[in-house]
Amino acid sequence: MKQDLGFNFAGFGIIAAIFFLSYTLMQTLVGRASDNGHARRLIMIGLPTLVSLAILFSGIQNLLEAVTIRILAGVAAAMIFVPALRVMSRLVSRRGLNTSIALIGTSIAAGGLYISLVGPKLGLLFGWRLAIVILMAPTFIVCLLNARFVPETGRVSSESKGFPSWVLRKKETWILGYQQFARIGVWYTVTIWLPTFFTTMLGYNLVLGGAALTLFSVSGMFSSIAGGRLANRFSSASKVIMLSFVALTITMAVIAFYSGSLIGWVLVAAFGIFDFMPFGPIFAIIPKLYDEDTIGFVTGFENMLANFGAVVVPFLFGFLIDLSGSFSVSWLLIAFMCLGSSILGIPAIRFEKKGLIAH
Repeated sequence: MKQDLGFNFAGFGIIAAIFFLSYTLMQTLVGRASDNGHARRLIMIGLPTLVSLAILFSGIQNLLEAVTIRILAGVAAAMIFVPALRVMSRLVSRRGLNTSIALIGTSIAAGGLYISLVGPKLGLLFGWRLAIVILMAPTFIVCLLNARFVPETGRVSSESKGFPSWVLRKKETWILGYQQFARIGVWYTVTIWLPTFFTTMLGYNLVLGGAALTLFSVSGMFSSIAGGRLANRFSSASKVIMLSFVALTITMAVIAFYSGSLIGWVLVAAFGIFDFMPFGPIFAIIPKLYDEDTIGFVTGFENMLANFGAVVVPFLFGFLIDLSGSFSVSWLLIAFMCLGSSILGIPAIRFEKKGLIAH
């Protein structure tokens, strides 16, 4: 793509970041629209639009076209995730939400694995433009399945139209928000920097660097479901969230001080296991704490904070590498972030036991 379009690395950075910007800014708006009974409509518009924009991206000729399509793609993607969680919260029992939402985490990891394994091969065979079209073709089947099976949710109550400002005054909202910020921040940072770490610090070639990322995705596929089932077993989503962050803290601290080859692979698997494990519980806890007519808004707000983590944490990680000349300080930054989430797990366990938040 670089040779084809003449983009510099800054251009690629803009293309990557602009998607998350529009996606993040749309979260609370989409969440509130979901509360007002528009979840199915949003999914029906967002999913085919996102697929179509991905195919249009294969025909870009300059940076302006690329940025425009990525902005619109971020908006379309925002119309899928939170509304889908809102539909689930209406259809699935509170106990079943942990596992049901965890399946979304598994599908995300599986999608990453699909792209990382199939995408490069198609690119070599057909070029990146045709490879995008081929990769996107199966998703039209998903669009048809959604049109057939996603039900209407309806407005929860006549009070759901207003802006629920009381949500932002609750400490529980910000505790969960920080945990979301750290979770996605860790995930996206590892996704971006892991191959570089394996090639520059551990001395592996690019193929093995990519294999490390594949291991990360594979371990996440299985741990997401395990996290949902553990939350059901403990009858507590917050305990699983806290234990996951404790394990991530230890993992980050170990890799900061010891970068041996074998332990490196073990730690990569640990990254995938414990970063994906709280995916179901961290969203399933919301219907336990908030009124029916604010679940979509809260989910959107929490997901907005999560995606700020995807923007901020990878940048800080790279900045500290430049400043210190090594990865150790950067891994410690992530460890301290996860430690903070672990400590916040203590009050989270308490307010989960109390149940619905008064306003």
